[in-house]
Amino acid sequence: MGRTAKRKKRINPGRLVLTVIVVVLLFLAAVSVKNILTLHIENKELTEQNARLEDEKNQLQNELDNADDPKYIEEQARRQLRMVMPGEVLYIIEEEGEKAKASAESGSADTPDDSGTESGEGNE
Repeated sequence: MGRTAKRKKRINPGRLVLTVIVVVLLFLAAVSVKNILTLHIENKELTEQNARLEDEKNQLQNELDNADDPKYIEEQARRQLRMVMPGEVLYIIEEEGEKAKASAESGSADTPDDSGTESGEGNE
């Protein structure tokens, strides 16, 4: 009988080392690309956050600059504290969502609303 038996393949050590090095380099490159993409996303988010904070800073600086202006103080008193000058009447107009919520809380939709009351007292 001749040599028809299966030949045992020998592993070339140089080729094995080269394959391992290529696999490790590919793995390191993939990790590096992932880190770069993550840093780009984080950079974009931080840039947007920085822009929002700059806008807020400018708005607050503008408010601070106007803090001593009598017209600004009056506007804020009217808007935030709902103050009125003597002889003025304050009308409060509810939105549709607020009306539905108020009627659900009171238990009846036919109950008159007292939100449009007059304020004759002068809060300055």
